[in-house]
Amino acid sequence: MDVKVLPDGPLIRISQDLGALSRGCRLDASALESAIGLVAGRLDRNSECLIVNKFGKHEATGRGFRPLIAQALELEVPIIVGLNRLNHDAFLEFTDGAAEHLEATETALREWLDSILQSDRSQKTDHVA
Repeated sequence: MDVKVLPDGPLIRISQDLGALSRGCRLDASALESAIGLVAGRLDRNSECLIVNKFGKHEATGRGFRPLIAQALELEVPIIVGLNRLNHDAFLEFTDGAAEHLEATETALREWLDSILQSDRSQKTDHVA
């Protein structure tokens, strides 16, 4: 698993190398925290969007990108978060009804983000999809 710090940041391997015969992967929590630190250092009110590929097990338990998502909300930066069914309930609890479900298509994501970015930042509320 890799994380790319957008728009021009490094590609960081966040999975441990378990060997050639491995059938799965294991998260490298230290590498994930490094990626989060890099993103946190770049995130400000002028950021157009925060994209989090997955609200996963770490986020569901209060770690991972969860504090960064909260930081983006405080800065009123729109957030797009990938979500699977396994962590759906934890995500709904974390967002406390502020999230909006979108179809996982490029068109739906672009239309949503364009509508948010076109709105007046001074009047917008928290936006999470």
